Amino acid sequence: MNIFYCDCAYSNIIVDSTKKQIQKILEQFQSVQKIPDFCEWVARKNPQIATIPWQETVVIACYPRAIVALLQYAGIQSNPKAILNMREPEECIAQLEQMRTKMEDHPSCEHAQSISMQQCDQPAQASSSSTAPDWVPWFPVIDRTRCSNCQQCLNFCLFGVYEQDAQGHVMVANPDKCKTNCPACARIC
Repeated sequence: MNIFYCDCAYSNIIVDSTKKQIQKILEQFQSVQKIPDFCEWVARKNPQIATIPWQETVVIACYPRAIVALLQYAGIQSNPKAILNMREPEECIAQLEQMRTKMEDHPSCEHAQSISMQQCDQPAQASSSSTAPDWVPWFPVIDRTRCSNCQQCLNFCLFGVYEQDAQGHVMVANPDKCKTNCPACARIC
């Protein structure tokens, strides 16, 4: 089992005390990769994404539905084994503690040893950095379980974020063209 932890580097959705508490628990797991910002990692189409066995992977992030849509955007058709929601810190921490207990109860498990979190290969510049990032990963993701393909977002967006795929479905083609903090397409959806 792999664990990917998103540090939400460009937003303050998760308070630092929650992040620190979760990171402390994650120090007890072996296969943890810390991603500065999952949204940016996917939007920049990091080639590592396609090599990950997502059905065996736990993702710790802020918006579970967005994680699924982001992976679909990257061409991944399988969902992660679990997505722990850091916006619900008590439940997230309880689930991590439960995973840790299972690990301790089964010492022959591949995660029996503890190592420090590894930084995942990503060109992110965290918001705490002294240099501003060239692009803040703010862009829409399409939840295919809810999208009726009405194409209002495609017709409404002035910035060229959306296009149609070969089947005529709306897709996010240019996430870097989206204007940071613009919620307009979501409002007409």
